[in-house]
Amino acid sequence: MINYGAYQACVCQRMANVYELCDGDDGFSEQGKKLRFTTRPGESVDALVIDGCVFTDNQPKCDGLFVFTSPSKNALALVELKGSDIAKA
Repeated sequence: MINYGAYQACVCQRMANVYELCDGDDGFSEQGKKLRFTTRPGESVDALVIDGCVFTDNQPKCDGLFVFTSPSKNALALVELKGSDIAKA
């Protein structure tokens, strides 16, 4: 598991999530839209709440971030669930 320091509370958990955006520890849901990141053995993913946790200002931004790690590669994927202007998000 990655240590996110001051932002550890922004990481979605399997149960008892503080943020409504979290859908378990590997997904997001908002206004009827859901996105889940499925991993294989040896891989892991963290779902991190960006809007309202990492950033608390009122500026437009993506809803969340998936942090994917595996023995052969690492990746970040920004998530916008409800917005219609994806480029702006």
